[in-house]
Amino acid sequence: FSPLAESVSRLSASRPDLVVISQGGNHDGVPWMEGCREHGLPYFVIAHQASATDWPRDPVIEDMAHGYESAVRCFFVSRGNLDLTEAQIGLRLKNAEVVRNPHQANLRDPLAWPPAEKGFRLACVGRLYVKDKGQDVLLEVLARPKWKERSLSVSLVGTGQNEQSLRRLARLLDLKQVNFMGHVEDITSVWRDHHALILPSRREGLPLTVVEAMMCGRPCIVTDVAGNTDVVEEGVTGFVAAAPTPILLDEAMERWALGATVVGRVLVQLARVPLPLAIDALGTGSARVPGERWGGL
Repeated sequence: FSPLAESVSRLSASRPDLVVISQGGNHDGVPWMEGCREHGLPYFVIAHQASATDWPRDPVIEDMAHGYESAVRCFFVSRGNLDLTEAQIGLRLKNAEVVRNPHQANLRDPLAWPPAEKGFRLACVGRLYVKDKGQDVLLEVLARPKWKERSLSVSLVGTGQNEQSLRRLARLLDLKQVNFMGHVEDITSVWRDHHALILPSRREGLPLTVVEAMMCGRPCIVTDVAGNTDVVEEGVTGFVAAAPTPILLDEAMERWALGATVVGRVLVQLARVPLPLAIDALGTGSARVPGERWGGL
């Protein structure tokens, strides 16, 4: 009698009206789904992430498909996560929808554009966990001579199980332009002093850091994984690397660098967009600011 089976049995004895199964990924809650089905308990499923590099084994796929099909509702934090989950189980989920997580950027207007006389500052906000967030890819790009020679600094914001190894890598690569800020409680304090978000993720849901940066009026440099491109449009609200590799991230950073000197002008226009319109745009998966595109030098 496993601990999980015992937990499901106790849950069943209480006869809840509804069970909510919230997963960090998209298949770690499958045993709970199976237990709820066996005991006739109605349940919702929430998937916060999905990854093509974490494709479930065939025995899991069968239970996963039954679990999602049998749920009252299935919620995914990005369209990309829903599409990938359907591809993995080989089914279209008629009981699924995309929902958005709440963010912490409580602003009525975007923040003022930071001064750039002493150079531009990027912030990489997220857990220091390279398997998901890909900070090692960013450090490899920053080690290239051209980036060391430019007036650019990068702050890694957050903590995690790979902090020390990332610090060691930064020292190995002699990255004097990289600093580790640790955990920051007030995310708006980061965006008052930084010009753009850079997120070299290998896998995601829909990152709150992207939504928060955009609500603060900052462009985003992201990889094309999961929900990043639900809200970031290439050349309009940010720049998208086709995959989390050093070559492609470098190219996206170059496209940002070409427009960095005029981003302040674009953000002035962004600041004129009413907040309800911006929230509505994010809610419908489109963050386009009509009539404006990033410019070049």
